Amino acid sequence: MGDSHLNQILGKHCRFRFRGGKQAFGVLWENNSRLVFSSKESHDRYVSDRKQIDTDQLLFIDRDDVMLAEVID
Repeated sequence: MGDSHLNQILGKHCRFRFRGGKQAFGVLWENNSRLVFSSKESHDRYVSDRKQIDTDQLLFIDRDDVMLAEVID
C-alpha cells in the first residue's frame, strides 16, 4: 500500500488486511515517525488523555505489511 493512501487513513477506524492474510479492525497512527496499530478504543484513549504513551504497549508495524485498508464509517 502506498504512502499516500496510508496518509489518508491514519487516525481513522478501518478494516485492515495484513500480509499473511490476517484481518483486523482498528486504527493506524504514527508515534515518533513509526506506524502503530491499535484498537479504536485504545487510540481514542491515547488521543483524549494526551498522556505520555508507554511504547511497550504499542504494536509497531511495517508499512509494507498493510495490504488493504477500508475506512469504516
